[in-house]
Amino acid sequence: MAIVEKNIILEGLSGKLGKMLVFRQRGGKTIVAATPRKTDKAPSEDTSISKKQADTVPISEGDRQQVFLAVTPAKLLLTMEKQAEDVTFVRSLQYVRWNSNAFRWEITSQPENLQAIRDYFGERLPEQQGEDLAVVS
Repeated sequence: MAIVEKNIILEGLSGKLGKMLVFRQRGGKTIVAATPRKTDKAPSEDTSISKKQADTVPISEGDRQQVFLAVTPAKLLLTMEKQAEDVTFVRSLQYVRWNSNAFRWEITSQPENLQAIRDYFGERLPEQQGEDLAVVS
């Protein structure tokens, strides 16, 4: 798979080229990939909820897990279980990224980001220690 950027010939192109390549438009970008193969594999037995949907099933307020926040001078490090609503909130913050190696959210340390996290997660955050939750140097 390849993402095409700034190519006037391929810009906006979508469809199949022979039996080898497929051009798709996703998020305003042109993606070039190998043609998908047909499979003889039978669909899985349980089709009620796909694996992707299972990760985003809403969980009641009592079932939610605690959230851990470490405050550094440059970043807010947020560790939590994956909940669709929580992920949507975290993504709404300014300058946020997922660190897949550390399995945590890294958010630029700004007062408005810290306050929004405290307001949203409330009781799910551990007891506060003075000004910051857990100060890491």
